[in-house]
Formats: sequence, C-alpha cells, structure tokens
Amino acid sequence: MSENKLPSPSSWPALMQCGQYESSPFESNDASIGTEMHRYCLEFKMPELFGEPNDKPFVSMVKDVGDEQIEACDTICQKLYDECIESGEAFSEARYELEVKGPDYRGRLDFLYMPILADFKSGLDFRPHLHYHRPQLSGYAAVIMEDNCMEKMLCAEVFIMPGKLNLYWITLDEAKAIAESVRQKHGVTPPQCCQHCTMCAKLLRCPAVNRQIKMVGELFQDLKAPENIMSPDKITDPKEMSVALTFVKNVLKGYAKKMTDPDSKSGIKERVEAAALLMSEKETIPYYIRKVTASKRKVVDVSGAIDAFEKSGLQKKDLFPALSFTLDPLKRIVQKCLGIKTLKESEQLAKGILDPFMDNPEPRISMEFNDEQ
Repeated sequence: MSENKLPSPSSWPALMQCGQYESSPFESNDASIGTEMHRYCLEFKMPELFGEPNDKPFVSMVKDVGDEQIEACDTICQKLYDECIESGEAFSEARYELEVKGPDYRGRLDFLYMPILADFKSGLDFRPHLHYHRPQLSGYAAVIMEDNCMEKMLCAEVFIMPGKLNLYWITLDEAKAIAESVRQKHGVTPPQCCQHCTMCAKLLRCPAVNRQIKMVGELFQDLKAPENIMSPDKITDPKEMSVALTFVKNVLKGYAKKMTDPDSKSGIKERVEAAALLMSEKETIPYYIRKVTASKRKVVDVSGAIDAFEKSGLQKKDLFPALSFTLDPLKRIVQKCLGIKTLKESEQLAKGILDPFMDNPEPRISMEFNDEQ
C-alpha cells in the first residue's frame, strides 16, 4: 500500500485506471467554461430554487458562458431540485461546496441534501456514458456516511450540457472498498495509457505514453508528404492534388490548429503561458522571446465615468458615440431585474426595446471553399 496521502477524490476515477496519475495544474478553455457553469449552478440557480436569499452578481458569474449553457444549467438544476424534493429528507438543508475530510484525503463536494450528494460536470463533450465518476462520489460518500452513521447514500452525477442526471445508491461498505482500492493503486501500479492521459501532469514524461508514440512512429515511418506539398503551383496531376489536399487537411491543418488555436482543448496555450512565466526577462529560447502584453481595461463604474466627463466640460450627448450595448449581458440583466423565467423571453424583450434605436446594416457576402462537394 502506498504511504503517500491520497489525492482528492476528483482524481480517483483516473487513479483506478492508472496508479501514477497526477492532476495537471493547467486549466483548458473547456475547464474554464465549466468552472463558470459550476459557479452559476451552485452560487445562483440552486439557491434560487431553494428560496435562499442571494445578492451575488448574476452577470459576473457567466461572462464567458453562452445562452445554451445557461439554459442547460437551469434545466439540470431543476431536475436535481425535483429529485431533492422527492427523495430528500423532510428537514434536510441544501449545502454547497462542502469540504470533506477523510482519514488520508480531503476534497470538496459540490452539493449535499441528505441523503443526496451531487457533483456537477459540465458535459461539454455531450458523452456522459463515457465518463465514470463513481470512485469520486464514493470518496465523498464514505466520509459523510461515517460521520452521520448512515448505511447508504444517493449519488447524483450531474451532467449539465446533456441534461443527464445519473443516479445510483451506494452503501458504506461499497464506498470503503473503492477507497481501499485507490489506496492500493496510488503510486504503486505501473503507468498505463487511459482516457485521463491528456489531463495528467506526467504526460510528457510518461513511459507508457512514450511507448505508444514510438509504436505509432514505427507504424507510420513510411508516411511521406507529397513531393510538391510546399509548391502547390507545380501540382498538375489531379490525383496528386487530391493527396496533397488530404495531407494538408488531415495532418498539417489539424496539427497547426492544436498548436495555435487559443480555444484548443489540448491546453497548449496554457502551457506556453506557463513557460513564459518561468523565463526571466533576459532569457531566450530558439526562435522565441518573452513578450508582455498589457491586458485590455474596461470601465466598471459607467455612471461614475460619465459624471467625471461631465465635470470636465463634456456633455452627456458627446459621449454617446463611445457607448455601446451588448445584447448577451443585457438580456441577462433584463431577466434578473424583471423576473423573466427564460433567457429567450428576456432576449425578445431586450431586442424589442432596442430595435427602434438600432441601425440596419447591409449583410456581408463572402465566398467559402467547400471541400465536401
């Protein structure tokens, strides 16, 4: 058995597959969006459904989350609330982001309403059936059941985007057995490739991954790009052009996007930023220099800024060309302040109010290459 303290239960599904797994400190773009969806559900929507007073700013929670995600959050929170009313204890109290302390581990549980414990997942891949979080919820359940002399709990894996509520009962003995299995594997069993590799801090130095890369390299060592790939104007044969286009689309284009796209799920952007932070101001690496770019600033007190400009001699109408309304945050403000149930209704109302004051620009027309014909 490993003598190390166990990681948080959130790592247990990965540790059940690979005992050498270590959670990466880098957060991908999807993870960042998922964090905001979590905040909205746990700090706004669930407390609202339970009738709890809430003075936290609604808009600031979801600045990078779109309408589709917000509606999915509302829908799944309603499902969980209905389950709490149906299966929860009469005098239970909703608790959020609860710290759980086990004998050799600790973690943070999203939601507890006896005898229901829930963990929210963004579900941005829309494939809840491919994820297995029972070990994670078992880690939380084992502690709660022991602390409250319970024999079983109802676990809820809450997948936000697909609107899936995965419910199952787990006993104290089952939860303890899973925790013991994690202890036996953690830091002991050899590394092996699994679905959690891309989120592991050891990815680049993992012997199991490197073995797989070597095998793939040997299998495709004879794969070569077309001879004139860098000079497409020299390609005259239709078959050769087809090969060149396929190579560019399936190999070069995908690789370039993975390396440069700021929204890439690979986490490349975060790794580049982390590497830049480690570089000193005078340090250089081949072909790259450390660059510091000032972040864009925005006015957070609009009325105060307008008052200041008026005191300087400007009139309010002089400032109008510099002001703009953005529909996305505006409709959320309308929804909250006017008590409208859905974002669609608040969007229609906001558009109706703004319509007389908006211009009607001509639509932009462009050409787009269609390689599916």
